[in-house]
Amino acid sequence: MDRTESLDVYASLEAALPPDAVVAGWPPMRVQDLPYLSRRDAYLTLETHLCTHERYALAMRTRMENLIDVYSADDARDAVRRLVDDGVSHLLVEPSLYAGPPRYFEPFRSMAAEAFSRMPRAPAVVRWTSTDAATNLGGFYVLDLRAILEAESLL
Repeated sequence: MDRTESLDVYASLEAALPPDAVVAGWPPMRVQDLPYLSRRDAYLTLETHLCTHERYALAMRTRMENLIDVYSADDARDAVRRLVDDGVSHLLVEPSLYAGPPRYFEPFRSMAAEAFSRMPRAPAVVRWTSTDAATNLGGFYVLDLRAILEAESLL
């Protein structure tokens, strides 16, 4: 993705999401620059994950575990509820995440590799990209997690 295309993506995200949106996505993909370029809060970024205080580190570990669960689950209902309970309103789904085991630092790289090795061919979040709860922003999707929870038929 070149710099101009990147700025267009973030402008699209800013236009598509309400100002109070909290967006989860796999770090360090598009979610990394979201707060700076779209003026929307990010649930977890590489920058916020690097921490020195134990309680904060444990909170960031829980957030990453929630992301691993939601991206890899066949039935992601519990993971979606945990994200929503934690204040997340939207989830970025980037097809490139599923091209191979997602990259991140340890111990999350191993955790993600294990979870993704057990993952069904089309995990729940991928299936949801073809529903009314998804907005296609040209190569990636934004899922409205509250709409997913309200539409029991999606779960």
